[in-house]
Amino acid sequence: MGIFKKNRQLALCMAIILTLCAGCGNGSQDETNGPTDPPIIDPSLDIIPPISATPSKESPRPGQDDTDQPKPTALPMISELRSYRAVLLNKQRFYSTDANREYYLNEYDFGNEAGQPYEIERFSAVDMDGDGIVEIVLEISSDTGDRLLLRHEGGTVYGFAFPLRLMKWLKKDGSFESSESSQHVACLKLEFNAGTYIEEELWYSYGDFYDPSKSVYRIAGEEVTVDDVYAGWGVQSAKEDVDWYRMTTENVDLMFSGF
Repeated sequence: MGIFKKNRQLALCMAIILTLCAGCGNGSQDETNGPTDPPIIDPSLDIIPPISATPSKESPRPGQDDTDQPKPTALPMISELRSYRAVLLNKQRFYSTDANREYYLNEYDFGNEAGQPYEIERFSAVDMDGDGIVEIVLEISSDTGDRLLLRHEGGTVYGFAFPLRLMKWLKKDGSFESSESSQHVACLKLEFNAGTYIEEELWYSYGDFYDPSKSVYRIAGEEVTVDDVYAGWGVQSAKEDVDWYRMTTENVDLMFSGF
């Protein structure tokens, strides 16, 4: 009875949150594949705000009160910013954790059997683990969703590969969805340590089409109902998507201007 009551309370809370967030999502919905990533930003229309080593408060947007502005986020030291810029411009190698070797970005093959480098389509800067230091996420292909996460730690830039659907719909709080198949879907955050990471499971869904009794649904490690997970999915979808920029030298220079 205690667990059932708790599940009902959780579902009610999720429903309230969804009601408040209705209409606030900034991503479109697809009936079969869920929310889609925002379109690639055209650098001719949008000027990339450069990363600053001394964060300052942004001016309010039109129709937005000054009190609604997010608090400035602490950013990496100048040496770390310079390392990111050097890696993106193929002037410094990064350490690939899946291949256990160093690469220049333009020679990294992302596990391609033919050994040919992939073209990077776009990139984003986001604090993945909430420690106040940004990471860089590169999208290798918008068709497959292959992504490479760059993390500066202990003087080394590490590269973590997230192939085919393992990092989808990345949000500004660093959370994302990951699916091994159409039946297995999870919402995750990452925690980094010494060149590795562990996954924090926000929610998880496994729906067994043939034997529903084998289905598993969890929120924060606790078993819940499928309705609870759907509610959690709705809350996740309403979060703000990261900003993506075309992978060009000009855009890298804009983002890391001054470093």
